[in-house]
Amino acid sequence: MKIIAQLFRVLLPTTLAVVLVVGLVNCSSKPALSPKDAETAAANKAWPEKMQLLSKTMSDLLPLVASRKKFSDPKNEKVILERTETLRTLAHAVKTGPKPNADPSMQVVSGLMEEDIKRALEGLRSGNRDYARHVLNDTTSYCIQCHTQTSNGPEFPKLTLDVKVQELAPMEQAEFYAATRQFEPALETYRKVLASPESAKNDAYDYESAARTALAISVRVHKSPQEAQTIIRTVQKNKSVPRPMQKIASAWDRSVKTWSKEKPTKDATPAQDLATAERLVTGAQKTQEFPLDHSQDVTYFRASAILHDLLQQPSRTDDFSARALYLAGLSSEATRDMNFWTMHETMYEQCIRLTPGTEQAKQCYGRLSDSIKLGYSGSAGTNIPPEIKRRLDAYKQIAFADQEEKK
Repeated sequence: MKIIAQLFRVLLPTTLAVVLVVGLVNCSSKPALSPKDAETAAANKAWPEKMQLLSKTMSDLLPLVASRKKFSDPKNEKVILERTETLRTLAHAVKTGPKPNADPSMQVVSGLMEEDIKRALEGLRSGNRDYARHVLNDTTSYCIQCHTQTSNGPEFPKLTLDVKVQELAPMEQAEFYAATRQFEPALETYRKVLASPESAKNDAYDYESAARTALAISVRVHKSPQEAQTIIRTVQKNKSVPRPMQKIASAWDRSVKTWSKEKPTKDATPAQDLATAERLVTGAQKTQEFPLDHSQDVTYFRASAILHDLLQQPSRTDDFSARALYLAGLSSEATRDMNFWTMHETMYEQCIRLTPGTEQAKQCYGRLSDSIKLGYSGSAGTNIPPEIKRRLDAYKQIAFADQEEKK
């Protein structure tokens, strides 16, 4: 259990993100690898060399993934499939090969990356290209995205990647900057999108997504109520914003005003911070009108930032970590329809593994089970794939280990 307790103390090592970004810069001009070449090249390679190969393939995919138009163009179908197959081969080599250190997060994250790439491949082969693009958009920035849970980790003001950003639509530019941790240009571009009457009229979903992602950066990464207020004011001043979005922005405004009035506690103990996060999550749950009501985003983002800071601190008990993971999972689940930071099921799983047979583990299992069932439910009922069902059953056994022992 102690090794699992270390997992979220460093969600992802900063060095891993830096290696990936440096690899993207240094490798962008080399020829693309085929899946067969990738398997040969990665065999018995040291960690830095594998990361160079992995990041090279990611940089080949980025221009295609960043643009909806290019990704949907039939002319690019073959090259996207081949690059994704290469990415999967390299991700497997990273997962199964030796790691640069004993940090268990390396194994977990490399495993998650390979699983995501497999799902993207399934989407491409079945014709579900929108789903595949969504998964790849997350996968290509996997190592960097985890650092956006809090203000910890590097922020890159400018990267010389082989992507012609100016050719992308404004929303795509902002997404690209956010995915590569270039938060200042991301916020600048998001503000332009949010100020545009055309953006508000033409695609309400994209407009709301832009507002929420900009807000997440301001609240979770920069922890700035003033910056968040600027984002909200930009939305409120746009007369073309639909009425439902105006209502959400008003709720955000109230949340930020409450936040601004709170006196910061400089010397708060971890227990006090955990209590603050729990108060925020509980308050947001009570105020929400339905599960994916976005009116409480600011409060959930605040709670999430506190919790991920706590989960990176040393000398935590397993019980403390499990409670923090549970609350972080609730925060992430409430915003799970966003492109970034949707790791709630992983948090529930780690909570269960940390404290098997406890009431907290059972509580986490309940949320995990509900989330998985919801994800595989539709008009034809609930159809959970056998491998997912086996995984869920395994976590149920761990969560209810105390009852198994009594039998």
